[in-house]
Amino acid sequence: MPYSCFFRITGIRLKELSNLQVTGVLLDEGSLRINQGKGRKARLIPIERIAMGKWRRYLLQRGSLDHSYLWVNLDNNPFYLAAFE
Repeated sequence: MPYSCFFRITGIRLKELSNLQVTGVLLDEGSLRINQGKGRKARLIPIERIAMGKWRRYLLQRGSLDHSYLWVNLDNNPFYLAAFE
């Protein structure tokens, strides 16, 4: 799932998007957990049912890596905030 599409659909903040961790994707609950959002508050963002299959495919393609950042580049290194801007 391209991060730009995800960004528009959820209304997630740019910094939250770049810091999103694999452990924050709660497919069983149908939501994303943002641990340090605005004001350092945790919050949940709902995931639409239509997107669940895309999330599963992305997580399978991403595979297991040495870090827990959700979004990775072609070298499997995490995308940082500057890459999203």
